[in-house]
Amino acid sequence: MNVEAVSAILKEGSPVSTRIGSGSAWYRNIVYKSENNFVHLSLIDRYLENIVIVGTQISIKFFNEFFVYVFSGIIHNIYAGYPGYVIVQITDAEEIINTRLSPRYDIYLPANLKPEWDSIFFFSVITDISYGGMAFMCSHRFDHSEEVQVMAYLPLNQVFQTKGKVIRRNIKNGIIDYSMQFTEISEQSCGILSKYFARLDAENAALYQQFLLHSGRQ
Repeated sequence: MNVEAVSAILKEGSPVSTRIGSGSAWYRNIVYKSENNFVHLSLIDRYLENIVIVGTQISIKFFNEFFVYVFSGIIHNIYAGYPGYVIVQITDAEEIINTRLSPRYDIYLPANLKPEWDSIFFFSVITDISYGGMAFMCSHRFDHSEEVQVMAYLPLNQVFQTKGKVIRRNIKNGIIDYSMQFTEISEQSCGILSKYFARLDAENAALYQQFLLHSGRQ
């Protein structure tokens, strides 16, 4: 994929997820400006906590109905005024077919997972989720196509329960990254998930309002 196409995909006001260096955490942000292979992002607190400087590697992830786009680059410049922003020079771009039928969200939720045939739960971290499935990281080795029970702990003391089938597994540094397709979800659990997604959408809307407030001053 040509990196020059980035401005055609990452429009001003687009919500994105960003990752610093080789870290595993994705941070929500919003595109302030996009031109050729340069992208302006808000200088969020998470970047300051990670001590970003010019030359720091950064990844930008964007979803639409059909594809997942992952752009890699380096921080080309940083403006520490008001509003603060970083300018990312994109050096690589990857286009992946989006296999989820519903929107997915980058999140970090604690969860207990167990194989259908077992009584032992294993701690996991859910890293993205949609109505149709999720990605999670765990030290336990689940088999491909294995049926797994899930108990995920959402904010406000809400517990989301479901069952799913492992469809992808990737091992890195002793931690296994999985993808799961949900096979059974109750109406109650679906309602809990819906309320959680509404909360995440509200947070994204707040980022967009901040963009509208400051974009004319950038």
